[in-house]
Amino acid sequence: MTPQAAQALRKAAEQLTGRPASYVINSHYHADHVMGNQVFLPEAVFVSTHRTRRLIEESKFLDALAEIASETAQMEKDLSSTEDEGKRRDLLSQIGDNKAILASSSTLRQVLPTLTFEEKLTFHGSRRSAELLSYGGGHTGSDAFLYLPAERLALMADLVVVGHQPMFVQGDPQAWQGILERVKQLDIQTIIPGHGPVGTIEDAGLIQRYLTTLEELARPVFERGGTLEEAQQLALPEPFASWEFRNTSNWNLETLFKRWQNL
Repeated sequence: MTPQAAQALRKAAEQLTGRPASYVINSHYHADHVMGNQVFLPEAVFVSTHRTRRLIEESKFLDALAEIASETAQMEKDLSSTEDEGKRRDLLSQIGDNKAILASSSTLRQVLPTLTFEEKLTFHGSRRSAELLSYGGGHTGSDAFLYLPAERLALMADLVVVGHQPMFVQGDPQAWQGILERVKQLDIQTIIPGHGPVGTIEDAGLIQRYLTTLEELARPVFERGGTLEEAQQLALPEPFASWEFRNTSNWNLETLFKRWQNL
């Protein structure tokens, strides 16, 4: 999310490998996955799909700093007026992220990927191989993940999050379902998520269930002419109700209503 966070990531990687990172993969264009790119210069080559590179370039994060400051002020007002512990945790997390971005605003720079691919890029190492794969876009317009076949492990970025509600405001829930179905056909046991603790391939199925459940809850409300606000008052079943990023379900429901209205 910030150069400060990226510096900690770089330090951890160097402690593990004994050398600077050769490659930095931008799985998708969201700020919390690309805003620290600059820290890995000049040694690293930055890699993404063709479309993710374009989305990073078009997002113009640096032009949004004034908007981030305004959003942060509003979040602080919301924090002071809510007693819901789940909402308070989410707001505190978002406020912390935003303040970290603003604190680094004078040194932030946009660094674009210099190596792009469409569907598959294989790294042939001396000890192992790794496959960088993209099955299209679900969480965003383009999502990539790294698969280590010998280890039966995948770094899924935000295509699979653990204990957090997934977001498809800039994506496509139906396409996401299809992507995860293909992921489940791979020989994967361990998943490193974009958010949350280390999980297993079972967590990919949970994300699919979340996407299906949210639509099944909201569709009857929409079809009888109900409002988005009514849908947002519906209670998610467990385990989804306990997942972090609770505001995400409201954003997702708004996205679903807009899609259905445009059909």
